[in-house]
Amino acid sequence: MANGRCRVARILLPTFAALGMVLLCGCSKSDPPIANELPKPIFDDTYFDERVRQRFPVGTAADKLVAELRSESFIVDEFHDLSGRYQHLARYEISRLVCSETWDIFWSVQGGKISAIKGSYRNYCL
Repeated sequence: MANGRCRVARILLPTFAALGMVLLCGCSKSDPPIANELPKPIFDDTYFDERVRQRFPVGTAADKLVAELRSESFIVDEFHDLSGRYQHLARYEISRLVCSETWDIFWSVQGGKISAIKGSYRNYCL
């Protein structure tokens, strides 16, 4: 009986170790640089919005915004806001074991310059 338990342990131990490594590697993505050192209260994205507006104020060249966000691994796309205020979206997501985090930046452009901008942070947990 003891030999059977040892055999099971020899099979299960490496399996669980490999599973643990996969889970840890899946959680290794870090916050985007624009969000470094910001507090992350679950229901308040004010800090991130302020950081976005400070770094890319209205009047900033839209090309500069897009280049910087892409360099931080944001995915940039067009956005169809029902209110018509924003035309573009950049999103950065991290999915972890029980939680996921999303940083969104919405903006509009007129004449090659940012005419409106907003940052949004969300944290979802099971």
